[in-house]
Amino acid sequence: MKKILIFTLVFIGFLSSTFGQEINSYKYVIVPSSFEFLKGPNQYQLNELTKFLLEKNGFKAYLEDEELPMELNQNRCKALIANVESHSGLFSTKLIVVLKDCKNKQVFVSEDGRSREKNYKRAYQEALRNAFESIDELNYKYKEDVAVAPAQKSENVVQLVIVPETKVESNEKNVVPAEVVVSMIPVTKDPIVKNTKNENSLNFINEGKEFYLQSSENGYRFFQKGMAEPFAQIIHSKTGQNYIYASITTQGIATFDEDGNFVVEILNREKGTTDTKIYKIQN
Repeated sequence: MKKILIFTLVFIGFLSSTFGQEINSYKYVIVPSSFEFLKGPNQYQLNELTKFLLEKNGFKAYLEDEELPMELNQNRCKALIANVESHSGLFSTKLIVVLKDCKNKQVFVSEDGRSREKNYKRAYQEALRNAFESIDELNYKYKEDVAVAPAQKSENVVQLVIVPETKVESNEKNVVPAEVVVSMIPVTKDPIVKNTKNENSLNFINEGKEFYLQSSENGYRFFQKGMAEPFAQIIHSKTGQNYIYASITTQGIATFDEDGNFVVEILNREKGTTDTKIYKIQN
């Protein structure tokens, strides 16, 4: 009996170590706005509480409808997805926390968190806090993977170089400015390549406001002039004819017309229609 108990404790310790090592490679966690067992978004404040408890354990947690960091917008696989499941019975509330990767693989499943409170809000929140004790025991600490694979060179890539102007005083030696690599833009028939003229962006105007597209690994980033972060990602479609338009709050399709204008059709989910925006090219 004693040997069985020792083996069990060692096995549990091994599992905790294994889960911890895998979780430590993730910096972000995305929390859905609603859990399946609830009747609406953030009912009983469980979704916000989940985010809070994740942040308390050191994760950078975001609700799915919040503005996400740029690196997470470009690659959702950098984040785990947090879900809470209810296994409640007649006399007790029982919740577990499940962390999955972008391929829907379970990375961590907590122990049951239980409560015998009769008030639903207090019961759910108490059970969730108890379930998080399993995550507390992992002693999570993000460890950045420094072994980043270098970008592969391709014949179909043009490296754009900008040489900044350098003021030279008469009493100083002439200094040759270093080349600054600003982007890697794929060679295609898209207007952003055809009209760049040694610039790494293409400028547009819409309703009196200025915008620009900047090349990215999967397509383009869409900025409003004066803002540091892009408000939308423009992703190449498999057909190559159109693009997928994705922002925090909207989705749609995009393309360039014959004049080089950038045309975006945004899906209006409530009406079941699309709203079209045309961003005029600025030469």
